Amino acid sequence: MSYNENALKRLGDLCTLAKSLNIHFFARVSYLWDYMPNVQYPTTERFYKLYNDRKTIKAWNDYLKKINYETKECSDASFISWEDYWSVIDRFKNASDKINSASLSKETGFSDWLILNKKEYAKSHHDELNDYGSYLIPSSSSTDFSMVYEWFDFFIMHRLMPIMDKNFKSASLEARVDDDPIYNGEKIIS
Repeated sequence: MSYNENALKRLGDLCTLAKSLNIHFFARVSYLWDYMPNVQYPTTERFYKLYNDRKTIKAWNDYLKKINYETKECSDASFISWEDYWSVIDRFKNASDKINSASLSKETGFSDWLILNKKEYAKSHHDELNDYGSYLIPSSSSTDFSMVYEWFDFFIMHRLMPIMDKNFKSASLEARVDDDPIYNGEKIIS
């Protein structure tokens, strides 16, 4: 791993300045944007690895430690935003074929989550596991797509937030309740 030490120092300086001016400082922590693309994974590759790659999750943890080190004396709170991680949902909706769907499901850990959390669904769709090596992402026009939203919430709350909590004195999640439609064919049912 390598870090842009100049950018980290500027973050710390900005946080210190805010505190000296009695301005509240809230750090929105992400892991998507990279201004050193020739040094590390490109943004989208790192983003998808964060879902299920232990090495990338460890790197994110180390990154959070660096952010905390620079801001711990002056930051009021730190948080992550759901929208920084949301593009995976769009990618799920646009999985072009069964091979792509199976690969994405496996790559993000969705297939493993289904096995552990949706046993009846996994049992009734076991042929997908046999045929493709992982469960397919349900069609976005089916009621089963609601499981994708459940998986996403699980990922945020059980994978990312514990790491945030471990690294910051005050960690939270910027959440928003949207109406993510659930379809039954072409009709919205929820």
